[in-house]
Amino acid sequence: ALLDLGLKASPKNPNLIALNNEVTVQYEKQQTQQHIDSLMQKAEAQMSGQLLARPKGNNAYESYQAVLALDAGHQQAQKGIQEIANRYQKFAQNKGKAGDLNAGLAMADRGLEVAPEHAGLLALRKEISTLMDGQRETEAKQQTAQAEIQRLLAVAQRQLNANQLTQPKGENARESFNAVLKMAPQNQQARTGLNAVSQRYEVLVRDKQSAGDTAAAFTLVQSGLQAFPKHSGLRALHDEIESQLDAAKQAQTTRIEPQPVAKAKAPKKKKSGARVFGTF
Repeated sequence: ALLDLGLKASPKNPNLIALNNEVTVQYEKQQTQQHIDSLMQKAEAQMSGQLLARPKGNNAYESYQAVLALDAGHQQAQKGIQEIANRYQKFAQNKGKAGDLNAGLAMADRGLEVAPEHAGLLALRKEISTLMDGQRETEAKQQTAQAEIQRLLAVAQRQLNANQLTQPKGENARESFNAVLKMAPQNQQARTGLNAVSQRYEVLVRDKQSAGDTAAAFTLVQSGLQAFPKHSGLRALHDEIESQLDAAKQAQTTRIEPQPVAKAKAPKKKKSGARVFGTF
């Protein structure tokens, strides 16, 4: 202000002009420093509030960048940006440990936007990407396996409906349901399906019994027990039919066994009054 008054009185005074230039530079430096101090205070508050690089227009990264635009060598601002990257690395690690790989990758990418050459973030991003590739591969295999399970279950149901219970080999309900259980041991639909196969054997055996075809019923129950040796219903049917067959065999044997024949008595000769003489 004093220089302005002096220059108005003596605009061409060399000493005043030189002094004015010196004071102007000092004033601008002072204003710049005050602006930097204000930006650093703002950045510290934003760091405390975890406003690291988001939201746009109100984050520590933009505040530090504004400081560096005024003073490219400002060490505190440079350290601040490095700290932002370090925090993102920590966030990414925590997300990865929690199993949220997508969020972990997003945190790593956000940190690399702040510090593209950050060694820790670069290594972490590669690690998370590898894990995600493995996870996607596993998920793809699971989806393929699930599709195959559903296909096998559908095939097994058709075979059950067609009474292809344990035959023909390679194309029967029992083998199809067991193939599902080999892939997914806890699959309840396959377990229920196997139970349905054994029950269907019981139904078919009883149908043969009702039709009077005991021999065919016995053949069926034997086939069922070969597939389900511990099935109590089939074992009971087997014993029942076996008893019936034994009884029928015994009855048949009794019918064809020869009975003892009684000797016929010789007829009595009638007495005659005339005596018969033989020829010699």
